[in-house]
Amino acid sequence: MYRELVSKRLGMMTLVSLGITASLLYGFIEVFLGREPSMGGELAFLVLVMLIGHWAEMKYAASASKALKELASLIPSKATLIRDGEVVEVPVNELKEGNLVLIRPGERVPSDGIIVSGRANVDESLLTGESKPVFKKEGDRVIGGSLNLDGAIKVAIDKTGEETFLAQVMRLVKQAQESKTAIQTLADRGAAFLTIVAITVAIVALTY
Repeated sequence: MYRELVSKRLGMMTLVSLGITASLLYGFIEVFLGREPSMGGELAFLVLVMLIGHWAEMKYAASASKALKELASLIPSKATLIRDGEVVEVPVNELKEGNLVLIRPGERVPSDGIIVSGRANVDESLLTGESKPVFKKEGDRVIGGSLNLDGAIKVAIDKTGEETFLAQVMRLVKQAQESKTAIQTLADRGAAFLTIVAITVAIVALTY
């Protein structure tokens, strides 16, 4: 509620918080006047709805975070770089556009690039959803994070870091995690309208 008030964008949190606060205050007044509180059921229901909503939201956020971790784990920490005719292992984050890397059977592609030598079946299921291995040959593009099933291939890197296909997928997943759905936006608008109506009615009732 505090964040919504500070940003001047009333929503569901403000409406529910006002309902809980009003129920509590009314109950305190009843107790003060010597009567049994009559809003206990309504108050408990509001709190229950609030908790269920937060639980569902946290569960969704946890699933999205797990998906991001699984995607990040697809990129190997090391890459086999071919430099001046020699083969050396280097950290993946040191790869640059134009580098030539060797990818052996059973290894994952360290970054996006073009095959310049060799051929192999590549598993891209976790990235593209393609369940069957894709046969790749010289001139074909390979995606960072995909798995080389057989055959050694040499790949010329042409995209690194945030430019890679995997990085873009991870960015979309994160945006989806942080953004609100159309239903949430509509619910917040309705809640804002009801909040204004409730405050107006309360002011009129207290005035008269």
